[in-house]
Amino acid sequence: MKYDPTQLPLLEGDLKKSGIESLFDQIADKYDQVNRVISLGFSSLWRQKALSLLELNENDHVLDVGCGTGMVPYLLKKRYPHINITGIDLSEKMLHIAQKRLKNVSLIKGDVTQLPFKDNQFDLVTTCYTLRNFPNIHPSLQEIFRVVRPSGSVLILDTFPITHQPMKMLHQIWLSKIAPFLAAPFSNRLPYHYMYQSIKHHITQQFLIDELEKKGIHLIKRSDYTFKFATAMVFKKGE
Repeated sequence: MKYDPTQLPLLEGDLKKSGIESLFDQIADKYDQVNRVISLGFSSLWRQKALSLLELNENDHVLDVGCGTGMVPYLLKKRYPHINITGIDLSEKMLHIAQKRLKNVSLIKGDVTQLPFKDNQFDLVTTCYTLRNFPNIHPSLQEIFRVVRPSGSVLILDTFPITHQPMKMLHQIWLSKIAPFLAAPFSNRLPYHYMYQSIKHHITQQFLIDELEKKGIHLIKRSDYTFKFATAMVFKKGE
C-alpha cells in the first residue's frame, strides 16, 4: 500500500506503523546527510547536548527506541564505552546502516508498542526525534516505562509545536518551505513534508509532562535548543 507522507501524522496503529516503516526505508540511504543539511548541522549538536544531560554508570543497560542509523548508540558508546546498548527500529534499511556504524551494540527490528523485553530491564531508555513517529502515543510511552527499572530514566529529544509568535511563524516557514527545499537535491522532498506535518500534529511538551506526571513519572531535566527547534527532557520513573 502506498502512503501519502503528509497524511501519516493523522493515522494511528498499524496503518501509521506501516507508513512510517515504508517512509524511513525510502529515505534511509540519505537520512543522515539530509538531516544535517536541513537543520544546518544543528540536529547533531542538539543530540549531543541532550546526551550530555545523562549520567550513566559502567555496565548500565540502555535501550534506544527508534535508533535509526545508530547515531545515539554510537555517541553513547563514545562517552561510556562499558555500557550495554540495544537499539530497536521499525526500518530494516535504517538498521542496516546502523549495523555498519556500530560495534558491540545489539540491534533489533521491532515496534515500540510491543517491546520484546522484560519489565524493568533497562537503566535508561532514549528516544530521539522519534516520539511523533510512534503509532500510538499512550501505548508506546507505557511500553517504554514498563521496560525501565524503578528510578531509571527516559530521555526524549524531539521537536514540539510552538504556540507563541514569532517563533511559531519561524518554525512554520522553516519546516514547511525551507527544509523540503534544502532536501530536494538529495532526496524526494515529499517525505520531508511529513516532518512539518508530524510536528504540527504532535502533542505539546506540557501535555507529555502532565500525562507522565499522572503516572508518577517526573520531569527532572529539560533543555530547549536553538529557538525551541528541539527540546530534550529527562524523566525519572518512580520507585
